[in-house]
Amino acid sequence: MKLRAATILILVASLATATTLILQSKSITFLPSGWKVSPLGKSVTTGDMLAGGETSPNNKWVAFVSVGQGTHKLYLLDNASGQIRSEADLPTGWIGMAWTPDSETLFVSGGTTNTIHRFEISTTGIAQKEKSIPISGFTQANGWFAGMTLYKNRLFVCSAASDKILEIDPESGKVEREIQFESSASPYQIRNGNNGRIYVSLQGSARVAEIDPESLTETNSMMTGSHPNDILINSDRLFVSCGNEDTVEVFDLYTRSREEKLNVRPWPDAPPGSTPNALAIDTHKNLLFVALSDNNAVARINISRRGHSHIEGFIPTAIYPCALTVLSSGALVTGSGKGIGTGPNGNTEKIDPVAPKGYPYIVTLLKGSFTLTNPLSEEELESATTSVLSLSKYKPSVENQPINAPAPGTNPIPSELGDPSPIKHVLYIIKENRTYDQLFGDLTNDGKPFGNGEPKLTLFGQDVAPNHRKLALDYVLFDNFYASGEVSVDGHHWSKGAYVPDFMQRTWPQQYSGKGAPRLTPKLSTPPRGFIWDQVRRAGKSYRTYYYHTDDRASKEWAAARRNRVRDYKAANIFIDEFKKYEAEGTMPNFMILALSEDHTSGTRAGAATPQAAVGSNDLGLGKIVEAVSKSSLWKNFVIFVVEDDAQNGPDHVDAHRTICLAISPYTRNRGLDSTHYTTTSVLRTISLILGTQPMTQFDAAATPFFNAFHNKPDLTPYQSLTPNTDLEAKNPERATKGLVDTIDFSEPDQLDIYQEQALNRDIWHAVKGNQPYPGSTRRFGSPSKSEEDDDE
Repeated sequence: MKLRAATILILVASLATATTLILQSKSITFLPSGWKVSPLGKSVTTGDMLAGGETSPNNKWVAFVSVGQGTHKLYLLDNASGQIRSEADLPTGWIGMAWTPDSETLFVSGGTTNTIHRFEISTTGIAQKEKSIPISGFTQANGWFAGMTLYKNRLFVCSAASDKILEIDPESGKVEREIQFESSASPYQIRNGNNGRIYVSLQGSARVAEIDPESLTETNSMMTGSHPNDILINSDRLFVSCGNEDTVEVFDLYTRSREEKLNVRPWPDAPPGSTPNALAIDTHKNLLFVALSDNNAVARINISRRGHSHIEGFIPTAIYPCALTVLSSGALVTGSGKGIGTGPNGNTEKIDPVAPKGYPYIVTLLKGSFTLTNPLSEEELESATTSVLSLSKYKPSVENQPINAPAPGTNPIPSELGDPSPIKHVLYIIKENRTYDQLFGDLTNDGKPFGNGEPKLTLFGQDVAPNHRKLALDYVLFDNFYASGEVSVDGHHWSKGAYVPDFMQRTWPQQYSGKGAPRLTPKLSTPPRGFIWDQVRRAGKSYRTYYYHTDDRASKEWAAARRNRVRDYKAANIFIDEFKKYEAEGTMPNFMILALSEDHTSGTRAGAATPQAAVGSNDLGLGKIVEAVSKSSLWKNFVIFVVEDDAQNGPDHVDAHRTICLAISPYTRNRGLDSTHYTTTSVLRTISLILGTQPMTQFDAAATPFFNAFHNKPDLTPYQSLTPNTDLEAKNPERATKGLVDTIDFSEPDQLDIYQEQALNRDIWHAVKGNQPYPGSTRRFGSPSKSEEDDDE
């Protein structure tokens, strides 16, 4: 398979500051997801997960913060030129910022640290941290300070994890008063109105609350779409972006009535997935700008006619725009949370067998960016809009008929949603964290290398994972499959919901870099259309879950086995017994989802199963399940999909997102090698076509189904599982010195931070490879085939 670097950037010889290099994008960045980005304007690299865009009262400076995985920073931009005037390190922070009326002091909320940071701002725009003000009585569990505003020298701060607004003395840090909202309201952003009121978006309650700051009582409530986040007030109008709804809602602050609701998707009839979560306004031209985080675009809306706002077009950005401002010149500054992604890797040399060159953990590669886009004419905006539409993998009408679908009846996967399929039952197995090379790097077929693997990076080969390898050989091998998520927090959501809500996207980089985990309620974590089993239910099909945190159709015995850490090869019997019962009764569910997660391993933690034993147990559990299903009377109507929730930075010579996927069915047996570019959402899209369920979001709607992996001639040969040639009961010995791995909570998958994750990755490598140098991870995205390039155009 040919590979190429996915991005070419032309460096422009100019500096925003003495240390900041400006980049001008002249080409397209291909993402492992199959989508593309090409930001319009000049970009500068920053810290990740930007927030803010707060203009100082003297109109000279605009404040942003980067509050993701890296060192948090405060950025002050010149409001005339957009250049970064100064930057300052910020102790752990979050989205809230408040200027004093004299523009000489800026307060920044402290997020998980439950502090407020105070910066002094010089007349030349130099930010210098003066102090951090601790707020007593709050911890990470009941704090998470978010939006903040200053009203009559009192700070009003959103305490998201305790569902409160706190009135705080900015000098002493004393909480003077507080207002309690309903459970899981999760206050997010707060703004001053022009009417003596303050307004707060309640992200978990789908409403904006009006607060009288004098009495600190709620005086009114405006119901909104799901996940209201940013708020902007212009005269007597309130604008609020609703992340799960893909809308901006406009309220009249005199009547508190909704003036209009704006659908901001570039394709109004598309499924959810645009994720508006930041607002800015050009008051001179009556233009509202909306960051569409998951479309990698900004919408421009003409708001000059009340009640008749008009979406004029879209501007392409870097990945995940989530902070905006309009400069005094009318230029737009877009803060993107993920810049141009985690790579590609430009190193095309072969891996050194003696001392492989390492690359950092995937989370540490996240960078943000500012992009400055000059005001666009109507013709320029039209061209920019065309660019946004062409860069997107989503195209109108793909929900019903995927692009390049085969002729009807020529494939067991329906070419059009609602067409019949000989496959009536789907088993979907989600595993934990392995890359392609870790399991398949040295895979051979008839003694010859098979698939795009790197043998030196194989950790769990034939002795440990014989069933994974035999299943890939007997059915179909995917060597160009990529996880949609980066880590388990977002990876599981991509695997079951084809979407990660905006609060989760903004917070997981902090969690995985050891800065603290937010309170994550079901209201904040549920995608717009729920999860795959919700779509199955809506389609009138039956389902059963063997997974985490699901509903009353979940197997209680399986859930208990997961809680009690029952080994995978033993827990598989729970599923097999139920499967046989369903078969005998003629009640087999149309859809079953199962978590088989022991391949995560516990590293070399003393007393835990060794990495080889853990992966071997997982492998045998998988083999036993496939054998049971393939020997049943229903095998002719079955498919089993197996994915990892993410690749989580194990060594892989192509890309840290590349992982394993299996499609096991009579209709895939002897299919051979399929190097089509697929992603996690491809699995969900294929399931939706088979079962006749609507796609959940723009991402599974646009994903490439597994047409190329299936054929119309079923081979009903049953699968015979293999027993790994490794001791499944082997335990790690006690160690004289405890390591970072010993601090990890393994009660559920991936309750760990970046440092623990890196330690675990190296721990597993050395447990298997001994003293061989740890190779780290590689990031490089393979160029799609010609047909796939045409697919995306």
